[in-house]
Amino acid sequence: MAPVIVKKIMKNGFKTSTGMVTICGLHILPIWLYSIQSGVPLLVTMPVITNGVTWFLIVGRGLALTAEAWCVWNHVCALL
Repeated sequence: MAPVIVKKIMKNGFKTSTGMVTICGLHILPIWLYSIQSGVPLLVTMPVITNGVTWFLIVGRGLALTAEAWCVWNHVCALL
């Protein structure tokens, strides 16, 4: 049985707020960090907003890590 957080992430094919945050963190965070590091001019140049978006994407990446770790762990346990 999946943990509550994994159920919330995967509910309705990731079409919930938790799923949206997870998918944004998974797909957009690497591009966002690359653009910050390489100095690509962003639409938002205010540091407060840039930091807020960065933390939002990091939280999403953490949620993705949680779901992936549970899926891998569950699969390994099923194999053993």
